[in-house]
Amino acid sequence: MAISPKMAYTILTRVTKKKNLKIILISILTPVGVVIFILTLIITILFAPINAFLEFLNPDDITSLSSFRDKFLKPSLVLNGRYPMPVDGNITSKYGYRNDPFGRPTAEFHRGLDIQPKHHSPIISIADGEVIKANTNISSYGNYVMIKHELVEETFYTLSAHLSQVLVRVGQKVVVGDVIGLEGGEPNKDTNPGSSTGHHLHFEVRTTPNKDSSVDPALYIFDKEENSK
Repeated sequence: MAISPKMAYTILTRVTKKKNLKIILISILTPVGVVIFILTLIITILFAPINAFLEFLNPDDITSLSSFRDKFLKPSLVLNGRYPMPVDGNITSKYGYRNDPFGRPTAEFHRGLDIQPKHHSPIISIADGEVIKANTNISSYGNYVMIKHELVEETFYTLSAHLSQVLVRVGQKVVVGDVIGLEGGEPNKDTNPGSSTGHHLHFEVRTTPNKDSSVDPALYIFDKEENSK
């Protein structure tokens, strides 16, 4: 069947219009998509938990990104909990990803706060509870104490590590302010310092006894000096 010139013109016009419409849509949607992608990337870097995308990076990228975040993006630490600090001292390492403290070209997730007081300062229980672990065996934590705090408001666990002395026993009941051990962790000076580059208290808060349930201790403790101002 022969196609008349009029029919051929109509078909050609329709095809041309569809092509033009497709070109117009591509011209509009492409830059919009690019802008959305860039905005999503910026929001992810600034606001999403860093460990959500660190899994896709190699160790060198993680180290560089962690350093950049700590210097430019991470706000100063605020202690806004209801319990007292386990010891007065300077917080030398926060909760979250950090550069390896032993100088290895990797990053690690730090599950607690490192607090450096005067060497061998007494460490207290931050709340009433029961000692469920009092370890003096060789481990990366060195000597440590874990306490279960079963309170009316909530139940949580604290771990105080790198102790030079453990002064409590498993099953012992403690109240807030009780001394549970002495700070330590000084290599070549303290017994069983664990994985430590210098004396300090490594302090963790967990929702279960398992280390994978660790949460930021800054949400639980307050600075006595800040509260007195």
